[in-house]
Amino acid sequence: MIEEWRTVGMVLAVVVFIFLFRRVGSTMQKRLRGRRAHLNQARRHFVKAATSVAQSRNSRMSAGEARSLAGTALQEADLAIELDPNDAAVYIVKSLALEGLGKTAAAVKVLDIALSDKMKKTLSKEERADTLAKRAELLLGQAKGKRDRLIDDALVDLKESVRLSDKNSRVFLLLGTCYEKSGAIEQAKDAYKQSLLLNPSPPDAKAAVERIERLNTSD
Repeated sequence: MIEEWRTVGMVLAVVVFIFLFRRVGSTMQKRLRGRRAHLNQARRHFVKAATSVAQSRNSRMSAGEARSLAGTALQEADLAIELDPNDAAVYIVKSLALEGLGKTAAAVKVLDIALSDKMKKTLSKEERADTLAKRAELLLGQAKGKRDRLIDDALVDLKESVRLSDKNSRVFLLLGTCYEKSGAIEQAKDAYKQSLLLNPSPPDAKAAVERIERLNTSD
């Protein structure tokens, strides 16, 4: 009799184990499906945000239309971040939307998040280089004079951008601007020349040539 109860107990234990395993497995599957649904929805909001930002930068758009599209992009980016806060690309799009709305300081803060140690792992080297250059561009736009610390911050970003990827003429154009603003004229010339070497075609090349000529004239 005791042996029979032991056997029954073992069977019950196995049944309970299987039941719990299936229940936990089912719960995990539901969570995974829910997670995938969240990510898919986040991607849809991201695509809408990115599309709106791109459209807002169309030169044929009126100022009002561009601002409206930037506002839409900001809303969609926030929705994407709410669903998936661990993707740096969404923060970059949000920053571009804020820039389109004239909120440069806020745009820089959002790029700070995208370039944080946790977030930057989701970006390739080239993407990080481009994002650093964009933050530097925004910082330079806010700088008031040669001694403004924002110029130093921009210079740090641009040097790191070049270290990650030294094939972007636009980055060297920004680097030249940064050196010029800080009074480092010879370094500015070198950066402009490197920009011209990487891209001898307009519009960056034209800007580089004009700046080199201006600096030569001012010597």
